[in-house]
Amino acid sequence: MLLHVSLTRKNSFQKPLCCSKGVSEMAKEKIRILHLYYGIMNLYGEYANLLSLKRFTEEKTGIECEIISLENMSEAMPLDYDMIYVGAGTEKAQKRALADIVPNAQELKKAADRGTVILFTGNAFEMLGKRIKSAKGEEYQCLGFFDFETEETAKRITGDAVCENVFSEKLTFCKELKDLLADNLTIGFVNKCTNIKWEENHQQSFKMLLGVGDDNTKSFDGVFEGNIFGTHLIGPLMIKNPHMLKFFAWKILKNREEESKAQKVLTADTPLESKAYLISVNELKNRISQENN
Repeated sequence: MLLHVSLTRKNSFQKPLCCSKGVSEMAKEKIRILHLYYGIMNLYGEYANLLSLKRFTEEKTGIECEIISLENMSEAMPLDYDMIYVGAGTEKAQKRALADIVPNAQELKKAADRGTVILFTGNAFEMLGKRIKSAKGEEYQCLGFFDFETEETAKRITGDAVCENVFSEKLTFCKELKDLLADNLTIGFVNKCTNIKWEENHQQSFKMLLGVGDDNTKSFDGVFEGNIFGTHLIGPLMIKNPHMLKFFAWKILKNREEESKAQKVLTADTPLESKAYLISVNELKNRISQENN
């Protein structure tokens, strides 16, 4: 039985300006980021991803960056944004968000095809697949952007994660970015009670060196295709990983045809963030070495 859950919570945040322009036409204007389901899909303080991205992009490029927080897709116009972000929530909150976002799947996909960066982290990533099957056997329709199904399990898996950035294999057109991602492992945390089954090969985001992937083995996590990026990793992702912060800033600027500024963010200094990252990644590398001995 395929279920649809109604989302009744009213939006209490700023409504974006109506605009018919695509992202490619918005170059030289301020960067606009939509934080979707801010109230119910923000379980681990993932708003910090966007605050970090805003500060970094403004400091390094001089372009104003605006974050718009909305609770309903009906009040958003996906083509108006350079980036749309959804974070993690409880299983109940995830189903509420699904009920609102699935009817708008076509508009969201159209925005991604025209240059809007889409990032879903935590269990929001699961919304990108075909369906979610609950532990009670109920099925929930998802966005259908990728050929995978999610099954909820009775066992919750939590733990640190260390990953290789295998999604960089697609970035052959930018050597600087590919080298940046190859030289830095991505770290984070996984907290989930699901198992994902893929129906065909896909471009994964990460190869797990520590922690579990989509299928709860030490395999792969997430998906990256075009402008759509999904991962179970939380942390928040951009706070823990300066290279991922640079990647998403670069991706936004590249899509806006701000070529010089896109290259600039790749080599920008992030001294405090990099220091914290090195401490964390070295500790986790030691754990991997100990587990392998």
